[in-house]
Amino acid sequence: MKLKKIFNDDSLPVGIGLLRISFGLMLTFVHGWGTFKGFINGVKDFPDPIGLGSRFSMGLMGFSEFICALLVAFGIYMRLALIPIITGFLVAFFIFHSGDPFGTKEMAFHYLIVFLVLFLTGPGKYTMKDIIKYNRKG
Repeated sequence: MKLKKIFNDDSLPVGIGLLRISFGLMLTFVHGWGTFKGFINGVKDFPDPIGLGSRFSMGLMGFSEFICALLVAFGIYMRLALIPIITGFLVAFFIFHSGDPFGTKEMAFHYLIVFLVLFLTGPGKYTMKDIIKYNRKG
């Protein structure tokens, strides 16, 4: 079997879907859930890199890393949901970690690049919206 038959234009939506789901869920559960839970529980110890206040910054990051990342994973309002996520990682990389060596801010850079790519490509073919629409027809 030739590689060209395996990897063709039909595999692009699958790749975008895997990227969207894996990075959306990683952000949701590795980072977002703790931040979101901390905000709900009233934790006040959170970085404030742009002067909005620690509590408000935590609320914004909890919203973007948990709620928006879930929307990305499901492919629902993805480009709109990516705006706060991308903004958060721009702040993390260029402001919060500005003086750190690249190895320290590498994760923020990787998340930023992946979410920028998803913003440019769109959610792909296989989203929750498509699944719901398909099931309503059937």
